[in-house]
Amino acid sequence: MIKNSNANNNDSFTSFSSHKDNEGLDPILLSQRTNDKKEFQSITQHSRGKDSENITRTNRKLSSSFKRPTSLLSKTSSRKSTYNEIEELDQVLLKNYDIGDSIQLDGNSHKPINLNHGNVLEEFNKDDDHEYNEDLELGRPTSKVERIFTNKSTGEIDLPPDGGYGWVCVACVVAIQACTWGSNAGFGVFLQYYLDNDVFPGATHMDFALIAGMIVFCGQFFAPLAMICMRLFGLRLIMSIACCTHLIGYILASFATKIWHLYVCQGFIVGVSYSFLFVPANIVLPSWFLKKRGTAAGICFGGTGLGGVIFSVGVNATIKKTGTQVWALRMVGIVTCFLITLSIIFIKPRIPLQKESLTLQNVLNNFKTMFDSKVLKHQALWCVSIWYAICTTGYNMVIFSYSTYATTIGLSPGQASTLTALINAAQIFGRPFLGFVADRFVGRITYPLILNMVLAILIMGFWINAKTFISLLICGLLIGFNIGVSSVMSSVFIADSFTLDEYISGWAIMNLILAFFALPVEVMALGLRDNSISNPFLYTQIFGGLLFIAAIFVLLPQREWQVKLSYERQKQQFINDLQKLDDIVIGDEVEYFVEQTVHLKELKKDLKKSIDDCDEILRKDIKHYFKRLLYPMKI
Repeated sequence: MIKNSNANNNDSFTSFSSHKDNEGLDPILLSQRTNDKKEFQSITQHSRGKDSENITRTNRKLSSSFKRPTSLLSKTSSRKSTYNEIEELDQVLLKNYDIGDSIQLDGNSHKPINLNHGNVLEEFNKDDDHEYNEDLELGRPTSKVERIFTNKSTGEIDLPPDGGYGWVCVACVVAIQACTWGSNAGFGVFLQYYLDNDVFPGATHMDFALIAGMIVFCGQFFAPLAMICMRLFGLRLIMSIACCTHLIGYILASFATKIWHLYVCQGFIVGVSYSFLFVPANIVLPSWFLKKRGTAAGICFGGTGLGGVIFSVGVNATIKKTGTQVWALRMVGIVTCFLITLSIIFIKPRIPLQKESLTLQNVLNNFKTMFDSKVLKHQALWCVSIWYAICTTGYNMVIFSYSTYATTIGLSPGQASTLTALINAAQIFGRPFLGFVADRFVGRITYPLILNMVLAILIMGFWINAKTFISLLICGLLIGFNIGVSSVMSSVFIADSFTLDEYISGWAIMNLILAFFALPVEVMALGLRDNSISNPFLYTQIFGGLLFIAAIFVLLPQREWQVKLSYERQKQQFINDLQKLDDIVIGDEVEYFVEQTVHLKELKKDLKKSIDDCDEILRKDIKHYFKRLLYPMKI
């Protein structure tokens, strides 16, 4: 039985192939069975003259219609409606799989469904046209939705409501994103002030650049530890402690008199606090949203840009009014503490997280789950993680250098902070738009590749030549709209590349790899600055553009792999369809269809040709490798 928390949700569902996806990618969508004679004949005639791909899709529909006579199909249609619904929801879940789902999946592991649900599954398992499955016989969850959203106490599938109090949680996550990564996006204003004024005697430009990198490093490096602590101590406790340390870090930084004080306070303490705030917050949303998860996540991604706008303007105004960074640091600490406290009060998982007892064995088990050595063998992990790290390096280089560049060409500090704010404002709208376009039109891998090239052109073609406030404003808006692509798509790539059980490990290792790339970002940016030329940031800008070009070459092998995987699946489906045609036992109804509309020999010939086409694409040589690499396919 499926229990949906949203009683008004009566959406219709589409039947999918029984072909299951074990790699975390979207399986091939199949049409519903065709039982109408006229439609059956029309489809067959329409298939003639089409390319092999269209023919084989039609064949897939035809072969499924041959499977059983219509009279028998009607006997099981009511029982199958539930399972078709679950299969459709599986596709939605895979499309938006997130770290919160992994936590819920791990909590539901090894838990059977209640006896009544098991009996329904056992009865369904006896149908002739359903493959035998031991898990069905034993009453275990078999679909991805069942494995994640099965309520332990009732055994029912308790689906997210896709709204309600979930929108309050969205607002809380937006606030936390704004107070962590959003406030960090405003660090460029602090950096500009530190570089222009001798605030800490003896400190070099590299010290301030390293502090900027340390915040991001700590925020990413300690993310897996934050996840483990959340499972051992609970969500609210660690978020409350992190809120206090976040405030303490900024307040202590305002009293800093030596550079090492700033390293410890604004660098380490604030950076670690980020991990223990944004990680627990992000695991809450998946329990509230399924079909509308993409919309909710897009709004939350905009929180980073919103925080960047607020704190860039606020920090600059405070420094300008007081003449020092002291009250600007205190302002950030107090404002973020207030907003985070409100968020902690109101945010809550729909399904309460079960705390584990604090034992050495539980700690070790969590570390083993978080860092599965098998994941290290996946090509996808390294392609996605290094791509994410390179793009984030370019992102931080632009965000932290843009306002400083503006002052070097003669703009005022106020204009420089305005540019930083506008870049972040563009992200508010750009990040949700990126995910929408990638899913709906271009493809999850293809679109980021295109945006990487667009960013390289904008940085090396536009930013280098921008010398006025207006030109920098337009350039900043264009860059800001697209530069969040790595943050939006990285977790999507992990979900597409790994099984559900491997996702959490892939996520953890990706964060560690990103952390080590983030540490020296601004050090490299300032190290490339050459004050002896008219544009001191020329080499920094060229390097930033080359980073996004390098990211293209890092991600291309992942595209080749997914194209290859897609064709392997199609080939296997065609082989199965051919076998179905060979196994047809022609009854009265089916014989009528065959005589009137279908020539079995033609269908077999088309399927064999499609299999040969797949074999051609899948050939293991350099020529076909590059063909798959650049194959015009939405993927």
